[in-house]
Amino acid sequence: HDPRDPTPDQPWYTPARYFARQLVIADSTLLTKRLTLADKVSTSLAGAGIYKRGGKKPHSADTVLKAFANVTLG
Repeated sequence: HDPRDPTPDQPWYTPARYFARQLVIADSTLLTKRLTLADKVSTSLAGAGIYKRGGKKPHSADTVLKAFANVTLG
């Protein structure tokens, strides 16, 4: 959690931002490939047991992008 982040609208925003920052540390080119980054974060969230409402399907990359709004990832 970065104190400069805006208040998360959804409880999964914080882990999504964490996974995004870890992925960017490993591969800085993802900073310019937001949709690819969001897709990888969606996979990471599913791996951690964090799913959409209903608890069965992973979040779509387009939905994950909302967690990155006004957030510095790298």
